[in-house]
Amino acid sequence: MENEQRQRIGSGMKKVSELFPSVRGIKSVLNDSEFCDFLRREWETLLGGLSGEVLFGFFRNGVLGVDVKNFVWVSEIPYLEKEIIEKIKKLWHKKTPVVKAIKVSYNQAELTPKCSEIYLDRAGLSFGEKIAFENAEKQKKGFRLCSNCRQVLAPSNICIFCEAKATLL
Repeated sequence: MENEQRQRIGSGMKKVSELFPSVRGIKSVLNDSEFCDFLRREWETLLGGLSGEVLFGFFRNGVLGVDVKNFVWVSEIPYLEKEIIEKIKKLWHKKTPVVKAIKVSYNQAELTPKCSEIYLDRAGLSFGEKIAFENAEKQKKGFRLCSNCRQVLAPSNICIFCEAKATLL
């Protein structure tokens, strides 16, 4: 009796494409989703050392969208496009979907913390306190006083102001 019920229930189930006959391309949507999961999983293999600089964005209608952390990659990725697409073809075991092009975007706002997040805890500080806070942050990052003017914290021995002054004189 239980087997008969299971067979009836199982045989009565319809495929998603049968439930929504007016929606074409449901198979392609599922393939794209599987492909996106593959790209996320294999991103480091596909891009090697670039995987930290070039982030997966989207895949839609044959276009792979990537976000870059450094604006330089916006002009460099097009030179690597064919190589990247070939690597994807070699690793992807199915015929579809196919990457036809790569769209590179640089969106600094999404890649760096928002100003409001950074300065939220400094809102009630005076100007002098804000400068002291900023200098403490720079010292944590290894900045040191300029060896010429002894007034500006810089990542190297000489601050940009003293470098500019030396260049102009």
